[in-house]
Amino acid sequence: MPPIYQPEAAAEAIVHAAAHPRRREYWVGGSTVATILGEKLASGVLDRHLARTGYDAQQVDRTPPRSGPNLWEAVDRQSDHGAHGAFDDTAPPHSRQWWLNSHRGALRGRSRDNRHVAAPSCPSKGRSWRRPSYVS
Repeated sequence: MPPIYQPEAAAEAIVHAAAHPRRREYWVGGSTVATILGEKLASGVLDRHLARTGYDAQQVDRTPPRSGPNLWEAVDRQSDHGAHGAFDDTAPPHSRQWWLNSHRGALRGRSRDNRHVAAPSCPSKGRSWRRPSYVS
């Protein structure tokens, strides 16, 4: 299901996950977040929607490229695009959702710095929220 991202967007998330192994899972892309939350909140509705639209959303109206063995070499050496292909012109290079997710510590810090401006009637008295040790 759209959107289709550039392969570098997924690679960036994989490298980040490998460098930050404390988290159990990472969600990449707004459609991923919508799908996971939709499955948790209304799985039957989501299943019916995907049953109606999922297959057609993955199809395109164009002739497939010449096929052949492409495991060890490109099918067409003159126009080998590597991981890029037919959706290159429309695929976004980055996911805004992933950027917000991977920078949430810094963003959380900024919001802590601004909490007295946003809510001056609720002083924090030096306390900050900390994740319990049993939560990953």
